Amino acid sequence: MLNVQQVEKQLEGIEEALSRIELERQALLGLKEAAESWISITKGTPPVKTHKPRGSGKKRDEGKEISLRSAVFQVLQEARGRSLHVTEIWDRAHRMGANTKADRPTAVIDSSLHAFHRKGGPVEKTGPATWKWNHTEQ
Repeated sequence: MLNVQQVEKQLEGIEEALSRIELERQALLGLKEAAESWISITKGTPPVKTHKPRGSGKKRDEGKEISLRSAVFQVLQEARGRSLHVTEIWDRAHRMGANTKADRPTAVIDSSLHAFHRKGGPVEKTGPATWKWNHTEQ
């Protein structure tokens, strides 16, 4: 029988794998677009954009776009050290104009924050799917 720590460790591994898969997807989409552009240029036809990257955001009131990643960071910074669950982070980021085509935006946010934390980013996991901006590391 599994205990809570074992399941949490497995969940963290799953979230890390999802984050890696999303990064690989973005890289492959970039390569695809570059290859299509090269073919179009070689044939003498204008390149056609065939995809819109996930999380590219919606237009905000000011007419500027905001990515999901930027919105998440802004939400955590504005929380001023208070821990927020990924559901609350998503709600606030979405109200700011961020968007994603992902079926589970909270899972995308959680795995992105895991990856950012592993790279030394100033975020701290304070509970299951709960994060805060670590002001001491700014």
